[in-house]
Amino acid sequence: MSNAIQRVESEPPSEAAHEISPAVPAKSDLRRRGFFAVAVLGAVLILVVGTRGYWLPAATAPLLARPITPDFAPTVIWIHSVDGHSLPGQDTLNLLADLQRQHTAEIVVTVGRRSRVVEIGALPPMDEIVRRAAARRGIPHDRIVAVPYRGRQLWGAAEWMQSYLTQRPEARVLFLCETFAGAAAERVLDSTLDADCRGRVAVLEVPDRRFDTKEWWRTRAGVKALMTGYLFGVHGLVLPRPPDPPELTVPQLMDRFAPPGGGAP
Repeated sequence: MSNAIQRVESEPPSEAAHEISPAVPAKSDLRRRGFFAVAVLGAVLILVVGTRGYWLPAATAPLLARPITPDFAPTVIWIHSVDGHSLPGQDTLNLLADLQRQHTAEIVVTVGRRSRVVEIGALPPMDEIVRRAAARRGIPHDRIVAVPYRGRQLWGAAEWMQSYLTQRPEARVLFLCETFAGAAAERVLDSTLDADCRGRVAVLEVPDRRFDTKEWWRTRAGVKALMTGYLFGVHGLVLPRPPDPPELTVPQLMDRFAPPGGGAP
């Protein structure tokens, strides 16, 4: 027994006994690191908020159309309604009247898609809205040209513009669009018009009285317009020439939801 005890005592200690347990940081170190992370995050937030007047306006740069040269004199003012029943901006009609007086230009109206509220008679067609507003502002009715629905949204209207400009070599078109939609409209025109026709078209974004484009983040309307502009831009990149989706007329919709045996739905 004593020999066994002596043998155990004489054996060298195992390597496991010499292993050093991992060091556990003290609570003070953890607290110090947490304070440092919070301080860095706070400094970044202060920097972002304090310099928002510099980088927030830059967020609109990819959405804006190219500047119009001072010597550009339009002979045609082109209005395109995306949904078929609303104008590109709230101040479109006033801007249209001012431009028409300055250049005595013809006014062309196109629509991006058929509007259900127009088909059922709840709202007049877009060209009729423009004619009534133009008459109140002293613009003759014969200066307004209504283009039939072409399909394929803005791409269809741009194809009609190509034909229009080809037949009129002297025409210069000023295309009116929504705020922050100028770059998206230019991308469609660049992909549809040839070089000669594209050189005779300029894009002008209609100002929105609800917000200042240089301080768009101060109002909900400005934030919405910016998001819509980016959505238009992404849509144009993903689908450069999208197909026109099939659309049903109001009678077709009523027939679809009518009971099989006939009668009112």
